[in-house]
Amino acid sequence: MNTQKVPLPLISSINKVHQKQEMVGLHLLRIFGAFSVVVIHSSVPITFGFGKVSDHFWFMSNALESFFRSGVGIFLLLSGVLLIPKITNRGEFLKKRLMRVVPPFLFWSFAYCYQARAHFPLTPIEIFQKIVHGASTHLWFVQTIILLYIGCTFFGPLISKLEKRHLLFLLIISEMLLLASLYYEEYPWLNEVRTLWAGFVFMLMGFYFSKLKIGLRKRRIYGLMMFFGGTISTFVGTYLYSKIEGSFQDYFYSILSPIILFKTSGTYLFFTSISLKEGLLLNFIRGIAKTTFGVYLIHPLILDAVLFKLGISYQLVNPLVGVTVTSMLCFAISSLFFYFLSKFRYSNYLM
Repeated sequence: MNTQKVPLPLISSINKVHQKQEMVGLHLLRIFGAFSVVVIHSSVPITFGFGKVSDHFWFMSNALESFFRSGVGIFLLLSGVLLIPKITNRGEFLKKRLMRVVPPFLFWSFAYCYQARAHFPLTPIEIFQKIVHGASTHLWFVQTIILLYIGCTFFGPLISKLEKRHLLFLLIISEMLLLASLYYEEYPWLNEVRTLWAGFVFMLMGFYFSKLKIGLRKRRIYGLMMFFGGTISTFVGTYLYSKIEGSFQDYFYSILSPIILFKTSGTYLFFTSISLKEGLLLNFIRGIAKTTFGVYLIHPLILDAVLFKLGISYQLVNPLVGVTVTSMLCFAISSLFFYFLSKFRYSNYLM
């Protein structure tokens, strides 16, 4: 029996390769997550028009949304992967995360308020209220992530010390509590708590995955199975639920749905199985990945103030073509804008 030990330098180099490989996957996940959000917002007018638009068009839009409905979940899961293990100094962590998120949030909140003033004059008090409640609908995510960062500051160090089996138990209990809360729809305040709790579950799942050692082949196979299984379930579930209720129901699209958690987990596994050699392509991917938070913040402005005025929207040819072309152009313009902006000093306060 060969009991020869593997040299420590070799183990160290293998670990570095794995870490580098996973970082490539995380860059790709950021890009896919940001693009997914753009697709979703491009197709919303059709999907929410269930019963008012043709069935053919609605099914196209539902297919696109079901495929890409994991964008926000990806960002939450990535926060768990990257941030929970790093909370050693609570004060430094909170300061760094808030400075990363709050200034861009405030700037773009004012930008959306300014855009709204063109249609509805706003008083200073109304502007403040819009910022607190979300100057644009997509900014709910930024508000949620700020609260989750504050929560992680206190509970992150405790969670990071848990063994995998205890972490899995906490994850299962947390998801069960989230599902149980759905029976109490009569309490409006619970909606906010429920969304926050769902975000915590996604972060917890991300941290759990960061501790798992899964081979690349298994990651790829399991990831694809979970992704497409989740996509089909979302498509069918949304259609049937909407059909039964007689109006559009978006539960299966939301982060409250365990199917989206399942699908997002599959997305993570698949992308972290991808490896690329150093070169132009990898540098290009890194560059785009750095702009993804900015893309998330600005994309509704590009969709409404630029593309829609040029006649580019979901109405171009058919939803499949219209949403795809609109989303690609919106993502490209937004990413390019922040790429050039990043060359200037203090640009980090905007992206």
